Amino acid sequence: MPWRLWLDDWRDPTTEGFIVARSYNEAVNRIKRMGCPSYVAFDYSLGTKDTGLTLAKWLIERDKAEGGTFMPKDFASKCITDDTWARGEITRTMKEYLDGRNRWKLWLDDQRDPPAEDFVVARSYNEAVKAITEKGCPSYASFDFTLGTPETGMTLVKWLIEKDTADGGTFIPKDFTFDCHSDAEWARVEMKRDLDTYLAHRDSI
Repeated sequence: MPWRLWLDDWRDPTTEGFIVARSYNEAVNRIKRMGCPSYVAFDYSLGTKDTGLTLAKWLIERDKAEGGTFMPKDFASKCITDDTWARGEITRTMKEYLDGRNRWKLWLDDQRDPPAEDFVVARSYNEAVKAITEKGCPSYASFDFTLGTPETGMTLVKWLIEKDTADGGTFIPKDFTFDCHSDAEWARVEMKRDLDTYLAHRDSI
C-alpha cells in the first residue's frame, strides 16, 4: 500500500498522511518493514553523521540491487531542508538516478541476442509485458515478430498503444524510438506502420 515518509529530526509534517522518521536509522528500519514509500520529504541535517542525502543514496543502492524495481515507478520526493546546497544535492542525486533508471532499452526476440549489452532481453510477449510493467515504458525497443507463441511482436505493439491510450498519451515517452528486426518484411512494415501512425496522431493532438 502506498505511503509517504517525512524525514526530519525535529519538524513535523506540514500536511497529514506522512509517517515520520526522526533519523536515518529510523527511516531505513521503517522502509525495510513497509517497503519503499511512494513519496519522501527529505531534511538534510538529522543531528547525526547520517543525513537526508545518506538516505537518498541508500534508496538508490537498494533500487539498483533489485534491478530498478524497489522504488515505485511513480516515486517522487522533495527536499525540505533550509540549506540551499543540501537541497540541490539531494534533488540532483535523486533526479539523475531516476531519469537514468527510467530510460532503458528493450530487445524482444525469442532466439537472437541483442547487438549490445545494455538491452533488457525479453524472449516472449509475456516477459516483455512483465519488464515494462515493472520498469515503465522503455525509451527504445526493437521488436521481432514471430516469438514461437500465439503472441507476436505485433501483440506487444498493440498492447503498448492500448496502454498509452488508457494513460492519456503519457505512457510511451515523447522521445520513444524503435526498430523492427523481424526477418519477414511484411511483419516489419506492419509493426512500424501501426506504431508510427499512432504516435504521429498522438503527438499532433
